[in-house]
Amino acid sequence: MTGIASRPVDVDVHPHVRGGPATLARYMPKALGRLVASEVVAEGDDPFRDPHHVIVDHLDRLALAAAVLIPLQPLNAFSDPLVAFETGRAVNEYLLDQWIPADGRFHLAAVVAPHDPAEAAKDIRRYQKHAAVAAIQMPLANILMGSSYYHPIYRAAVDCGLPIIVHPTGTEGAYHGAPVLAGGVAASYLERRIGLTQLAEANATSLIVSGVFERFRELKVVFAEFGFAWIIPLLWRMDMDWTRLRRGTPWVRRAPREYFTDHIRLTLEPGADVPPTQLPKVMEMSHADRTLMFGSDYPHSARLDSESMLDNVPPAFRERVAYATAASTFRGLRVQEPLATAPALGR
Repeated sequence: MTGIASRPVDVDVHPHVRGGPATLARYMPKALGRLVASEVVAEGDDPFRDPHHVIVDHLDRLALAAAVLIPLQPLNAFSDPLVAFETGRAVNEYLLDQWIPADGRFHLAAVVAPHDPAEAAKDIRRYQKHAAVAAIQMPLANILMGSSYYHPIYRAAVDCGLPIIVHPTGTEGAYHGAPVLAGGVAASYLERRIGLTQLAEANATSLIVSGVFERFRELKVVFAEFGFAWIIPLLWRMDMDWTRLRRGTPWVRRAPREYFTDHIRLTLEPGADVPPTQLPKVMEMSHADRTLMFGSDYPHSARLDSESMLDNVPPAFRERVAYATAASTFRGLRVQEPLATAPALGR
C-alpha cells in the first residue's frame, strides 16, 4: 500500500462466537440462559471464532491500526423483545470478555435491539464506560430512521459520543419485523442483495428530510456494506426536490448534500460496487474524502478483495478512506502513530 501516511483502519470486521448460542447462554440471565442452552444444537468450530486467528490472518496481514468489530446477530428478526435485548447484551459481553483483551486494536460496535428505544438508550449509556466501545450497531426495524421513535437512541448516542452503525443482518426483506424492500418479498438471495441499497437510500433520506441532524447536530450514522455509488443520484434528487419543495419542510435548513457529507458515512465493501477505472470520478462525485471509509467485511469478503480494495482507491483519497475519516468518526480509536512509510498492503 502506497500513498498513505498511516496504517489503515478496518471499520467492518465480523467476529464469530465460538460455541454459538450455547456460549452466549453463559452471558444471559440464568433462567433465559438455561432455556437457550437446552434448545441449541452444538455448532462446529471455524477459525474465525478465534480472535487470535483473526489477529494474524487479518490485522497483522494488512498491518491494520484498528478494527471495528460488528456482530451480525439478527436481532431485528426476533419477535420477543426480552430475548432480543438479552441476546444483544450477551454478544457484547462475550466480545468484551473474549475478543477485546486479545489485541488493543480491536474495538466494538456494541449491538442494541431496536424493539424498545428507551431500553436501548439505557444499554448505550451502560456501554459508554467501556473504552473499547467505539460505536453502536442498531439493526433496522421496519420503521424509517427519521422517525421520532428512534430519538432516545440518538440522544444517548450523541451524549456518549458514539456513532450509530447500520449494517445488513441477513433478515432485511425476508423476515417480519425487519425492513421490507420495495415491491414485496424478494424471491432469491441475489434479488434481495441487489435491493439492499434501497434501505440505505430510504433511511438516509428519512434522516435528512425529517430533520434528525438539526435536532441531533453531533450525530454520525454509518451505513456499512451498502456500497456507496448510489449516493450520487440520491444527492442530485434530494437537492433538486429540496430546492423546489423546501417550503413544506422548513426544518431542513441546508441543502441535503450538506447534511449527508457532515453526518453520514459509508464503507468500501462491496468492493466491486464501482469498476476501478471509474473510481476517481465516482469518488469525486460522492464526496469520498468526507463520506467513505475502508471496511473489508472480513471474513466474508474474498481474501484478495481485502488486499486490493485500498490499492484501487485513487491516491488523492487514500489517506481519508484508509484512516482519517474513521479516526474522526469513531470514539476513541486506539491507533498507532503515523508511519514514515506506509506498509505494503497484503505483502
